[in-house]
Amino acid sequence: MLETLKDFFLFLPEAFIMLHTMGFEMIWDFSYISENDSFIMAILFLLLGLSMIILVLCLDIFIIFGIYTLIHEISILLYTKEVRRQQVIGTVTSKEYVQEYTSSEYNVALKMPISHHHSAKYNVSVKYDNITETFDSKKLFKKYKKNDRIPLILVENIDKNGIPIKQKLELPE
Repeated sequence: MLETLKDFFLFLPEAFIMLHTMGFEMIWDFSYISENDSFIMAILFLLLGLSMIILVLCLDIFIIFGIYTLIHEISILLYTKEVRRQQVIGTVTSKEYVQEYTSSEYNVALKMPISHHHSAKYNVSVKYDNITETFDSKKLFKKYKKNDRIPLILVENIDKNGIPIKQKLELPE
């Protein structure tokens, strides 16, 4: 098992490079199209190459965003000297109810549609100072109206100089 896992990780960089070059090869290298193939086939390969490039770019963006988020959260943990929690009074800025629904998509591998149930959402946006948080809470949704004042807990990560590096709002227990 360990050898297989080791081989997998050794193959990852090669697979990554192969994914990035495959789309360009499909666009620029027409040697795989024989003289008997039609013009439409060449256009299809061109479109397939472009879609491969777009897919890989989306994958790159996803990976870069994940790495950025991870580094950002680690840096907050490393630079936080203390965490302050204080009770504050915020204001309800908006309320939005999203009704529950069921969606379905066709799964090619299973050759059948698969249903996904989405629960109802009771989004309540609150603001304190310049911090806005949205909570999905049926209790809050029924209890408060827009522009009502609401008790919250302000959580601040403070650096060694006493400057907040991250602020978020939480609901009291």
